[in-house]
Amino acid sequence: VAKVNLRVFSYHPFCLLKLSCTFLLPAFTALELNFCTMMFMMCYIQYCICFEHTNGCMVFIALCVVFIALCVVFIALCVVFIALCVVFIILCMVFIAQFMMFITFCMVFITRYTMIITQYTVIITQYTVFITFCMVFITQDTVFITQYMVFIAHYVLLP
Repeated sequence: VAKVNLRVFSYHPFCLLKLSCTFLLPAFTALELNFCTMMFMMCYIQYCICFEHTNGCMVFIALCVVFIALCVVFIALCVVFIALCVVFIILCMVFIAQFMMFITFCMVFITRYTMIITQYTVIITQYTVFITFCMVFITQDTVFITQYMVFIAHYVLLP
């Protein structure tokens, strides 16, 4: 009877999948291995229901529930991790935007003070030109006065 039960268990579709998973284990990815594990759990549960191995089945079903709960917790942790990554990316974008605003402020500050320095340079240049013009005017007046005095002296000393 045990051989017959084992044969029925082994040729059940889920059990064949489990056997193929067992033989091809190195070639399987983690997702396929989890699928095979779930199929094996379903196979074993059906085996327990069919052949009434109640003591081992209750423990196995409890382990299956714990495994499924751990899978749900793992998926929840993955979702939380993805959410944290999205928050981190948003914070990085905000930091970059604030840094760009700071650079823009610095450029405006530098441009403003450059314009002020340029204005003062223009004012100083204008005053220098004005002073030079005054010095030229004074020099011309001095030359004119000197020539006029020479002219007057010439007429005073002439007679």
